[in-house]
Amino acid sequence: MKIQDLTAKLKCPCVLDVKVGLGKPKPDKKLAVTTEHFKFRICGMSVHQVKTGDFLFRDKYWGRKLPVHELKNALALFFYNGSSAVYNIGKEINTTVLKKFIKLLEKTYLCIRSAKGIRLVSSSLLLVYDAMGGEPRMKLIDFENAEEIEDTKADTNTLEGIDNACRLLKEIEEIY
Repeated sequence: MKIQDLTAKLKCPCVLDVKVGLGKPKPDKKLAVTTEHFKFRICGMSVHQVKTGDFLFRDKYWGRKLPVHELKNALALFFYNGSSAVYNIGKEINTTVLKKFIKLLEKTYLCIRSAKGIRLVSSSLLLVYDAMGGEPRMKLIDFENAEEIEDTKADTNTLEGIDNACRLLKEIEEIY
């Protein structure tokens, strides 16, 4: 196992943690609304705000409460650079980084689709970029609950979550 700090060399790190798939069902716990609908949810984010030098933080509790109709705006917030006082979807979005993450999600989708007989339970995608520039990075993390299954198919829940995340990012891209 290799533990790595993806933000170590970044001046102004922006980080988004996205839980993909459904996880293991728990009878006493209700799924987050976005998890049930999109097969993913935001578990937290930290975004550098250019104007103030501060960071915008959102935690897992915020992500769990997000209604379905707000998920696209919440994802767009990750790409917002804070250069104006009022957040306005359609302005000040880092489209260069957005496009690169779309490509990374598409590659990850293809990789997981080819991995037959493995179910990624409660895994996350960690998206990281430097607000001051540099190459965005994405890692698939949290494998402690991964299961080998006798099925000859790929993990459909995780694939659906990645596909939906990619689709929403493409919709955001179209706005700009």
